[in-house]
Amino acid sequence: MMKLSLMVAFFDTADEGDRHSPIADEIAARWFDFDVQVAHCHSDTEFVFSLATDKAYFLRFSHDSEWDIQTIEAELDCVEYLARQGIRVARPVPAKSGACIERVETPLGPFHAVLYEALPGLNRNIDDLDEGDFLRWGRALGELHAASLDLEADRPSWAEQLAKIRQIIPAEEQGALSELADVEHRLDRLDSAPDEFGLVHYDFTVDNLLWQGEEIGIADLRDCAYSPFAADVALALRDLCDDRIAQIDFQDDRLQTFVAGYRAAKPLTEKSEM
Repeated sequence: MMKLSLMVAFFDTADEGDRHSPIADEIAARWFDFDVQVAHCHSDTEFVFSLATDKAYFLRFSHDSEWDIQTIEAELDCVEYLARQGIRVARPVPAKSGACIERVETPLGPFHAVLYEALPGLNRNIDDLDEGDFLRWGRALGELHAASLDLEADRPSWAEQLAKIRQIIPAEEQGALSELADVEHRLDRLDSAPDEFGLVHYDFTVDNLLWQGEEIGIADLRDCAYSPFAADVALALRDLCDDRIAQIDFQDDRLQTFVAGYRAAKPLTEKSEM
């Protein structure tokens, strides 16, 4: 999540009613010479705005203090690699300068921005998915993992992520540190098997999928990282158990169907499922 102070400062510059943002307009002008409707979608780790022209686009930008340009470049390298492997991912659109990433100076400091052409298709609610949908969803994740097996990118590993978490947990919070050590141990056990570790999307939930017929488009690889592939399966299905590990039902037909779809594209061992 971005700093709350940054989010407040940003929206202090916007209109109160529709949150129309002059900063977003200024950034969008790096791509378009004409007026374009720029509408706020959401803000969490970055600001996301939709742009309506003859095509639909999404403008994503983040403050230099939150995401440096090298991190964004590494993300785009992953996107382009996966696209070349035939994975249906949202790809960046070059700006007027020819660059895919624009650094824009604003009264709040520099922002780094990327424009994506919107993927065709519709978002779906997990409660509206049938058996065939869970099968396709699982297969799409398996295809993503299979395509990324040979990808070497400058993305963080789970060990680096846990090290950062450890740095911010106070020393007196022994319970939290103990839980963190247990997670590290479990992930380390999953890490050793061949073909069970690689680039994970990290948020392969229905919110980031675009359904079009039999195909699924994939959006938002901002948080992609190197981790056991099984972690991506668990993260994708966390809404089935209200994001609580104690409520996971391994006999849930939806979970089993998802795994069957995954295995149609890539092996998943019993050890991976734990």
